[in-house]
Amino acid sequence: MASITKRRLKRGGYAYLVRYHGPDGKVHNRQFRRRVDAERFRNGAEVAKSDGTWIDPARGRMTFGAWVEAWQPTQVHLRPSSRARDESYLRVHIVPRFGDRPLTSIQNAELRAWIADLSASGLAPSTVNKAAQIVSKIMRAAVDDRRIPYNPAERLPTPASSERRCATSTRHRCTSSPTRQRRHTARSWCSARTQGSASARCSACAGATSTFFDAE
Repeated sequence: MASITKRRLKRGGYAYLVRYHGPDGKVHNRQFRRRVDAERFRNGAEVAKSDGTWIDPARGRMTFGAWVEAWQPTQVHLRPSSRARDESYLRVHIVPRFGDRPLTSIQNAELRAWIADLSASGLAPSTVNKAAQIVSKIMRAAVDDRRIPYNPAERLPTPASSERRCATSTRHRCTSSPTRQRRHTARSWCSARTQGSASARCSACAGATSTFFDAE
């Protein structure tokens, strides 16, 4: 069971030290200025130990830059060109901002601010989107390696690229094209006819439909 000890600080005031045994068999400590924060942490640590989600805090103190160096050689599925592209993004846009930061210290709000800074610097939306995707992959790998409890780079708001806008516009044009409208009209006409034999109606419908398919 975790314990909380009130300690007098040399510079004055008090702090509250939480001590608990982790699943790794080691004693872990964390100090807080307020007792309420210490109690919240103690309770959370006990819950994490019982449900199997506990993470050794020392693993999250690894810097982002050091984790990138460990992560990059594992990207064996990438083509050489993709690997070179990601290395360029890391070198220019990502590591200079987060390289010396512990993994656990990087939060969603800070990543949102970073995205805004990249956009304001004049980078193309596609470049900003790719940088965000790379950071998310790196942090997701840190989650899988049980260094951080969640991925702070998930659901980052990124600018809409011209490619995405074009794709959306193209889909809209396709669904509202005259060819599709004519095909729909032909099918409706065939199903609504009430005169003639069933075989005649089917033949007319098949012929009309196949004609419009060929037109596409």
